[in-house]
Amino acid sequence: MKRTFVVPESLAIIAKEVVVAVITSIPNGWAVLRGCLHAPKKMLDSGEALMSTKLVFDSSIAQMIAKTKTDQVADIFGVLIEGKKPESIEFGRNFGYCEVMPMRQSKLMAAYFIQLGYRGRLTFRWRDQEGGEDVHFGCMIWLPSDKPDIAPIFKIESNCEDYPDSGGTVAPTIKICEEMRLSEKEPEVVK
Repeated sequence: MKRTFVVPESLAIIAKEVVVAVITSIPNGWAVLRGCLHAPKKMLDSGEALMSTKLVFDSSIAQMIAKTKTDQVADIFGVLIEGKKPESIEFGRNFGYCEVMPMRQSKLMAAYFIQLGYRGRLTFRWRDQEGGEDVHFGCMIWLPSDKPDIAPIFKIESNCEDYPDSGGTVAPTIKICEEMRLSEKEPEVVK
């Protein structure tokens, strides 16, 4: 089962709130969050977000504040003391995923930066940890950072029946998309 929803023009003005509602609907029992969010250009131009610095939530807390390019230095002082925002936030790195905080906190972190105007792609997944079969559920959220006028897209998929007792379900996410009357599209490849 694959379903794709987009925010219709009538809700475009509250697109960030819609994205946050979809993120909130994802069960806390899901184990995987990966993706990257980028600061809006106006935050970078004003200096509110630091072009040299990113936050990285991966499998280790060894380097959570990192530089964005090899010839730059991460502005740790700017983030921790001056309260500036990073250029980007990575959940997982090199095909990894966010392991340094529970899903509930990961969702709150993603929602916070989306409310600030950050855009990018996030993928939330649940996998059967015990059965050994390839059982998975997922929700991909795409907010093109290079095209801020494009409405958010939510791609929800499942390759089996729900397992609600263990958190393996897409039902709450589909329900919130339907309740908010998001437009449903035919499944397609999102680049």
